[in-house]
Amino acid sequence: MTDALQNENSELITPDFDAAAEVLRSYKDKYKGQQCIVVGNGPNLNVYDLDRVREKGIFTIASNMIYKAFDRTDWRPSIYTSMAPGVVRRCVPEVEALKCELKLFAVRPKGKMYPAEGALPLKLFDNNMWIVERGKPEFSEDIAECVYGGQTITYINLQIAAYLGFTNIVLFGVKHLYRKQWRISPQIAANPDAYKNVQGTIPGVFINTNGIFNDHFYGNIDSVEPGERQDSEYYCVDEATRAFERAREYAEGHGIKICNASGGSMLKVFERIAPDKVLTGECVDDLLFDPDWAHADEVLRSYKNKYKGERCFIIGNGPSLCAEDLDKIKGEYSFAANRIYLIFDETEWRPTFLTLMDKPYSLEYLRELNAVPVEMKFSTINRNAKMYPLDGAIPVRIEHNAGYWIQKGSLPPFSNDAVKCVHSGMTSTYISLQLAVYMGFKEIVLLGVDHQYKYQWSISQNIRQNPEKYFDKTLRGESREMTEVKSDHFGTKYNKGRSIDVGGVYCTQEVTLAYLAARNYAKEHHIRIINATRGGKLEVFQRMSLEKVLAPKPEQLKDNTGKTPPDKKKKQHSR
Repeated sequence: MTDALQNENSELITPDFDAAAEVLRSYKDKYKGQQCIVVGNGPNLNVYDLDRVREKGIFTIASNMIYKAFDRTDWRPSIYTSMAPGVVRRCVPEVEALKCELKLFAVRPKGKMYPAEGALPLKLFDNNMWIVERGKPEFSEDIAECVYGGQTITYINLQIAAYLGFTNIVLFGVKHLYRKQWRISPQIAANPDAYKNVQGTIPGVFINTNGIFNDHFYGNIDSVEPGERQDSEYYCVDEATRAFERAREYAEGHGIKICNASGGSMLKVFERIAPDKVLTGECVDDLLFDPDWAHADEVLRSYKNKYKGERCFIIGNGPSLCAEDLDKIKGEYSFAANRIYLIFDETEWRPTFLTLMDKPYSLEYLRELNAVPVEMKFSTINRNAKMYPLDGAIPVRIEHNAGYWIQKGSLPPFSNDAVKCVHSGMTSTYISLQLAVYMGFKEIVLLGVDHQYKYQWSISQNIRQNPEKYFDKTLRGESREMTEVKSDHFGTKYNKGRSIDVGGVYCTQEVTLAYLAARNYAKEHHIRIINATRGGKLEVFQRMSLEKVLAPKPEQLKDNTGKTPPDKKKKQHSR
């Protein structure tokens, strides 16, 4: 045992299970018939949802290192739980200071616990026989007596919620997918009696899950040697799934409904539900409707070469984007995308057009998009798909072609007819480039297109060597973190409503191919594309400073009378 671990253990105390049981019995069915949310720590945990949970006053149960979210939200759990020795063995100031209804630490009958202020022990029976026998764990009906381990703290929290009487339990932030998954050794099934009393980690092997770059919203916990301490990151997804199945069976037999509102979750045991169903009584997906393609096509045709020979700006949402630069292009034609409105408080500039490639994943996001004052919103939609009710928006058919051109490593198509479709290129900037060309713009200036991201996705070589095999399938590969990149977008609010720490995963190499396709098309059709982004990694297009782009051309400085001409009439659509 290391000196550090020995010092931690010296602070541990023997839990008073009897005193805790007396308190817990007073909570039996205290919240009968009510709703609660069990919060997981997955990378899909949404800090914006936590703020809305607080506003709605919904009872919550959260665990372990959830305190790492406290600096980003005023929300705090109603009950805090932990069964990870790495958390309860040492003083965690945020847990010590946490004011909540209950703090519960799951501790084995002969184990010890850290004496956190106000914490009560739960007697944890972590019997491995159900794992050895490929069965399911028990589900406690009386947490004052004990709770049962199910390879995840969420299973314990479900037992707590049921004991307190909640009949509507919703899961948030439960990804149920990990970088390294622990598969139990086949030799256990062949000889279960030899392993029925195994304590700690059951023999097995790690299976790497390609494409998973974070286990938690706060990143990853550094692994430690199994013999050094027992809080290593061993996730037995198969066994945890069976535990959740047991929870579902218990719930169905006791008039309890358990739903999963975790975005991108791989947990299929419970009915899936959108967070807005819980937080507003509505769901943004409930508002989907069939687009009027005849009207949309008529509108798009009216834009064909409407701005022939003119200049426009395409605004990216990269971290280099600043309000001062946007004020400089006030009056110019401009395309912007998605949540650009988050910078409106800092600038008088407004875009002429808004390109929407991301779905509005919450009702508030939808309301915010509806309030954006632009001449036209273009909402890209897959063929035969439905659209969201976006004020002033028309649908545009989008061809993702994600299978073939990405996997083959060739350039994607570049559309010259937006009525037929535009092509994805894996970035909204590529959509805007195709729309700008369709409208007849001959000079296109990029601003705020940094082309570098915190998490970058590299497509597997197996796919590149055999693209037909993976056509129309989820792209395989691996992600790597760019530690020198601090943010994917401008400001601190952009990812509000997404994962707390994790934004998207971007295929930078493939997006570069899309930009090359745009450059080739532009060159063939005598269109000039300039990159005026301050910094960034996009080197496909000619670089030019914004000041030089905006500087008057010599022929514009004086008219034939020798006088300076009046200011050019503003191009921006009046609102």
